[in-house]
Amino acid sequence: MTVSQNQTIENEMKNKTFRKENGKLIYGIIIPAIIENFNFWLTEIVIYEDGKIFCWELVSLNEFKEMVYSEKILISLPNGSKLFLPNWGEIEINNFLSYKTKDDFITEVEDILDELNGKISRTEKCRILFKEYLIKSDNESFIELKKAFQELPSHKNVIIDMVDYKDPLIGLMIRKEKFTFEQRRYMLDDYFDYELNIEN
Repeated sequence: MTVSQNQTIENEMKNKTFRKENGKLIYGIIIPAIIENFNFWLTEIVIYEDGKIFCWELVSLNEFKEMVYSEKILISLPNGSKLFLPNWGEIEINNFLSYKTKDDFITEVEDILDELNGKISRTEKCRILFKEYLIKSDNESFIELKKAFQELPSHKNVIIDMVDYKDPLIGLMIRKEKFTFEQRRYMLDDYFDYELNIEN
């Protein structure tokens, strides 16, 4: 298991929770969010496997989307506003730089729902296609990978390594780096435990 895979599993375990309904456990993933309720609150929301989302109330995915687009749930804050941290304090906002858009946030939630239900998320699809590209290194696999990469939430596109300057997928897609045969062989072994046996 690679370092990045191990870190992902550890993070998911820390963020898992559940609720009980009719005697059944319904599992969910916790992520941070900002909710507007007279003030701006930094809080946690829970995405459950049955498609419900707890954001101080239990809502459907469509209701959640409406709350994001209507800025009941926010991804940025206006200058001069205050962000309240429950049982902690408050922060005055002078320059809030958000790493994601509203659509990115919704895509992130949809991907979590897919993962909770055993479906292939955009992130996992991109990992699979990156592996295929490293094996084949042809134009067709590159085009498929590029399309999948462009569908990732912009704040969730570092998926192979820990940080963007080390991530070979970012290098390939953003910095237009090219990989040698030996680099491909190394990455397949390091990231995917796959031995590339074809000739250069």
